[in-house]
Amino acid sequence: MTIHWTHLCPRRGGIFGALERCVCLAGLGGTGVYDYVANKVGDYDMLAQVTSQAWGVGVTIVWTGLVSLIAYKMSCGQSTAG
Repeated sequence: MTIHWTHLCPRRGGIFGALERCVCLAGLGGTGVYDYVANKVGDYDMLAQVTSQAWGVGVTIVWTGLVSLIAYKMSCGQSTAG
């Protein structure tokens, strides 16, 4: 019986899910990224992956906040009453 990595790491969403995925996939059977220059699957660097995911989460939070602020400022002058 084969245990798939998704059974070991339940699916979670959001910030925690994005950061948790780096840790869960470290040695649980992912295919990795093939390096055509070295002609092998590239080495997995958990710190680099967590850093990359954290940057992605941070950029998403900043963009979401900026767009929400712009939308809020645009709607402040609007009146719903006729």
